[in-house]
Amino acid sequence: MSGRVVSVMLGSSSKFKQGLAAQAMPDPVHTVSFNLHPKFVSPDIDEKAVRRADPQEMVLAIAQAKMDKLLELLDPKNGDSLGNPDLVIAADEIILFGGVLFCLFVFYTYKFVAG
Repeated sequence: MSGRVVSVMLGSSSKFKQGLAAQAMPDPVHTVSFNLHPKFVSPDIDEKAVRRADPQEMVLAIAQAKMDKLLELLDPKNGDSLGNPDLVIAADEIILFGGVLFCLFVFYTYKFVAG
Protein backbone atom coordinates (compact mmCIF):
# COMPACT_ATOMS: atom_id res chain seq x y z
CA MET A 1 0.00 0.00 0.00
CA SER A 2 1.31 3.42 -0.86
CA GLY A 3 0.04 6.59 0.73
CA ARG A 4 0.31 8.53 3.95
CA VAL A 5 2.13 6.99 6.92
CA VAL A 6 1.19 8.49 10.29
CA SER A 7 4.05 8.45 12.79
CA VAL A 8 2.75 7.89 16.34
CA MET A 9 5.00 8.76 19.31
CA LEU A 10 4.29 7.26 22.72
CA GLY A 11 5.21 9.50 25.64
CA SER A 12 6.34 6.72 27.95
CA SER A 13 9.45 4.76 28.79
CA SER A 14 7.36 1.81 30.02
CA LYS A 15 8.16 -1.37 28.06
CA PHE A 16 4.64 -2.65 28.88
CA LYS A 17 2.99 0.49 27.41
CA GLN A 18 5.30 0.34 24.39
CA GLY A 19 4.16 -3.23 23.75
CA LEU A 20 0.50 -2.27 24.13
CA ALA A 21 0.95 0.66 21.76
CA ALA A 22 2.66 -1.51 19.14
CA GLN A 23 -0.22 -4.01 19.29
CA ALA A 24 -2.82 -1.24 19.14
CA MET A 25 -1.61 0.33 15.88
CA PRO A 26 -4.60 0.08 13.55
CA ASP A 27 -4.53 -1.74 10.25
CA PRO A 28 -4.10 0.52 7.21
CA VAL A 29 -7.27 2.43 6.32
CA HIS A 30 -7.71 3.45 2.69
CA THR A 31 -4.33 5.04 1.92
CA VAL A 32 -3.28 5.76 5.52
CA SER A 33 -1.14 3.50 7.67
CA PHE A 34 0.16 3.99 11.22
CA ASN A 35 3.68 3.30 12.47
CA LEU A 36 4.98 3.60 16.00
CA HIS A 37 7.68 6.29 16.14
CA PRO A 38 11.08 4.69 16.89
CA LYS A 39 11.76 6.98 19.88
CA PHE A 40 9.90 6.68 23.16
CA VAL A 41 10.10 9.75 25.36
CA SER A 42 9.40 9.88 29.07
CA PRO A 43 7.71 13.19 29.91
CA ASP A 44 9.41 13.11 33.36
CA ILE A 45 6.97 15.27 35.34
CA ASP A 46 6.30 15.33 39.08
CA GLU A 47 3.01 13.41 39.10
CA LYS A 48 2.65 13.79 42.87
CA ALA A 49 2.45 17.56 42.39
CA VAL A 50 -0.70 17.17 40.25
CA ARG A 51 -3.59 16.37 42.57
CA ARG A 52 -7.36 16.70 42.24
CA ALA A 53 -10.16 15.60 44.57
CA ASP A 54 -11.87 13.73 41.72
CA PRO A 55 -9.77 10.76 40.44
CA GLN A 56 -11.02 11.19 36.85
CA GLU A 57 -10.01 14.87 36.88
CA MET A 58 -6.65 13.94 38.40
CA VAL A 59 -5.79 11.35 35.75
CA LEU A 60 -6.74 13.82 33.01
CA ALA A 61 -4.66 16.58 34.62
CA ILE A 62 -1.61 14.31 34.87
CA ALA A 63 -2.00 13.16 31.26
CA GLN A 64 -2.32 16.79 30.15
CA ALA A 65 0.80 17.76 32.12
CA LYS A 66 2.67 14.92 30.39
CA MET A 67 1.43 16.09 26.99
CA ASP A 68 2.51 19.67 27.73
CA LYS A 69 5.99 18.43 28.66
CA LEU A 70 6.20 16.26 25.53
CA LEU A 71 5.22 19.17 23.28
CA GLU A 72 7.87 21.30 25.01
CA LEU A 73 10.47 18.58 24.33
CA LEU A 74 9.39 18.33 20.69
CA ASP A 75 9.56 22.09 20.09
CA PRO A 76 12.46 22.76 17.68
CA LYS A 77 13.28 25.94 19.66
CA ASN A 78 14.30 23.66 22.54
CA GLY A 79 16.88 21.74 20.51
CA ASP A 80 14.51 19.01 19.33
CA SER A 81 16.28 15.88 18.15
CA LEU A 82 13.25 13.63 18.56
CA GLY A 83 11.98 13.81 15.03
CA ASN A 84 8.60 15.07 13.91
CA PRO A 85 5.80 12.65 14.84
CA ASP A 86 2.32 13.24 13.45
CA LEU A 87 0.57 12.12 16.61
CA VAL A 88 1.73 12.04 20.22
CA ILE A 89 0.09 9.90 22.90
CA ALA A 90 0.47 10.84 26.57
CA ALA A 91 -1.02 8.59 29.21
CA ASP A 92 -1.72 8.23 32.85
CA GLU A 93 -3.70 5.70 34.75
CA ILE A 94 -4.97 5.04 38.25
CA ILE A 95 -6.82 2.34 40.15
CA LEU A 96 -9.49 3.46 42.55
CA PHE A 97 -10.79 0.62 44.71
CA GLY A 98 -13.18 1.07 47.59
CA GLY A 99 -12.58 4.81 47.50
CA VAL A 100 -8.81 4.34 47.87
CA LEU A 101 -6.36 5.37 45.16
CA PHE A 102 -3.88 2.51 44.74
CA CYS A 103 -1.61 2.65 41.69
CA LEU A 104 -1.46 2.97 37.93
CA PHE A 105 -3.68 1.40 35.27
CA VAL A 106 -4.64 2.63 31.76
CA PHE A 107 -6.06 5.88 30.31
CA TYR A 108 -4.95 7.74 27.19
CA THR A 109 -5.20 11.25 25.84
CA TYR A 110 -4.34 12.12 22.23
CA LYS A 111 -3.19 15.32 20.65
CA PHE A 112 -1.94 16.11 17.17
CA VAL A 113 1.39 17.88 16.91
CA ALA A 114 1.17 21.08 14.90
CA GLY A 115 3.52 21.57 12.05
